Amino acid sequence: MHWQPINPPNEHQNPAFSQAARVGDLVFAAGQAARDPSGNIVRGSTEVQATRVFEKLSHILTAVGGSFQDILRLDSYYVPGVEFAAVRPVRAKFMPGMQVNPPSVGITVHALADPAFGLEIEAIIGLGPKEHINSPREFRTPFIDAIKMGNIIVLSGHTSRGRDGVVLEGDLVVQTQRIYEKFQNILSAAGASMGDIVKINKYYTRGTTEWERTRIAQMQAAVFFPPSLPPPAATGVTIGALALPQWDVEMSAIAVLGPKKAFNSPKEWHPPFVTQAMRAGNLVFTAGQTARDINGNLVGPGDTAKQAEVIFAKLANNLAEAGCTLRDVAKLNIYVAPGADLKQLREVRARSFPKDSPPPAMTLAVVKSLGGPSYGSALPGMLVEVDAVAVAG
Repeated sequence: MHWQPINPPNEHQNPAFSQAARVGDLVFAAGQAARDPSGNIVRGSTEVQATRVFEKLSHILTAVGGSFQDILRLDSYYVPGVEFAAVRPVRAKFMPGMQVNPPSVGITVHALADPAFGLEIEAIIGLGPKEHINSPREFRTPFIDAIKMGNIIVLSGHTSRGRDGVVLEGDLVVQTQRIYEKFQNILSAAGASMGDIVKINKYYTRGTTEWERTRIAQMQAAVFFPPSLPPPAATGVTIGALALPQWDVEMSAIAVLGPKKAFNSPKEWHPPFVTQAMRAGNLVFTAGQTARDINGNLVGPGDTAKQAEVIFAKLANNLAEAGCTLRDVAKLNIYVAPGADLKQLREVRARSFPKDSPPPAMTLAVVKSLGGPSYGSALPGMLVEVDAVAVAG
């Protein structure tokens, strides 16, 4: 195992997952929800729960010798009815003196692991020297466009806001094009290009048409991603809402300067324009894994346990191509559709990972549906999607 589990002694120790995973100067914090140090749910207003979440993040930062100045990105998941704005004063209290906010993603999901949770926040933390990246060609928002640490560039969640700050409305093709243009400009300011992206997360607020999927695939291949280079790993899910109702999609990304290699297990189906495992140095970023067989057909429709078994086997096969095993997984993100049996999912996950090594950090969210334009429409009965960050030897 080539990563270090981080579990602050002043917080509840959950045997199912680590609170964070450290890989050199990079730390992946699990999704933090409002539990007290004894593991009991902290009930109350959004402000009360957000305060507890940021307290937990502060303890993780202390455990790794960092501070909130070391946040590379905060990804926040809210349940319906929770206002994004209610978290801002809490965040400001824990980040005094910061003139701008770190790169961030904020999305409304269907639900979290417990109905009492109103929000969950995960983080990427960087302990080395950092550079704030803001493209001079893009409208400045209260959030940093990206942060560069060494050869790693962590991009904020971006939407279709024009260069003048006006929200660019239109179909999903128009919005996707604007986001990719922003990615290009931000990466250029960081001395990188679209070909350096190793992972993209795509959050949609609605399903897509066949025309939109075709046009987006054509645009990606013809305009934004070099045909001579492999496409990035990608995860796409359909959520409840974004910060503004005009937006149909928000995307975040991670880019890495230097050599990269793409891996797709010959044992598994993989959709066009998505790499299943992208390795850059010792880091391996996987695409969202769903329960499709070698022909792309869904296995076990409506069966959480069966789909989870298929997914973790697929994850193992794709990681093996990149020189990793499930033991090397430092971070897991698990997305489930409404109706998924979380108890069955936990049982399969526990069986799938080695018992003699620490569990990875983990975030779980219930979304509206799974898959995105890169994968085609979500299939009826698809319940689970999992992606991972692993560390090769």
